[in-house]
Amino acid sequence: MNFGKGVAKFERICLGSFAFWDCKKLKKATIERGVKNISDGMFCATALKKITIPGSVTKIGEDAFSYCQNLKKATINEGVKKISKDAFSNTTLEEITIPSTVTKLGKNAFRWDSTEKSSLKKVVIRSKNIKKWGTMVFGATRDDLVIYVPKSKKAEYEKILRSTNGLDFHAKIVGKKW
Repeated sequence: MNFGKGVAKFERICLGSFAFWDCKKLKKATIERGVKNISDGMFCATALKKITIPGSVTKIGEDAFSYCQNLKKATINEGVKKISKDAFSNTTLEEITIPSTVTKLGKNAFRWDSTEKSSLKKVVIRSKNIKKWGTMVFGATRDDLVIYVPKSKKAEYEKILRSTNGLDFHAKIVGKKW
């Protein structure tokens, strides 16, 4: 990982859970290709504004980016298989694309935990192989949220999303051919 000028670049590094928890001055981070996991709570409650997750990462841990209330943009590249519980909960993401390689979406993965509704306006789910869906993946949503799913999975995914996200789930679900 690289956190600015004057910081050594390591070939291999293992950072434990909640390594940067509540670092309010951490506004930018680069996750280098080769990193395989983002630990639980790794960037929880930091001031990150955007993040790109390389395809070498297969698992985004629980609470990895939760409570990053300045996080407006996250790019998750092909290769990620699991987005864990609360991974991006309580962020200000406006849109997210879930790559085709994802097979597990954890409980509350993108949920906003407040009386206000999520800031998400657009979600693209490219995966046709999500085998495990947690409850409240998106939770209470804006009335104008559009979730794009593979056309061949629209009926299945819509049923799952409507039955697991609670009464305040108002998203429009649209099937797209990828």
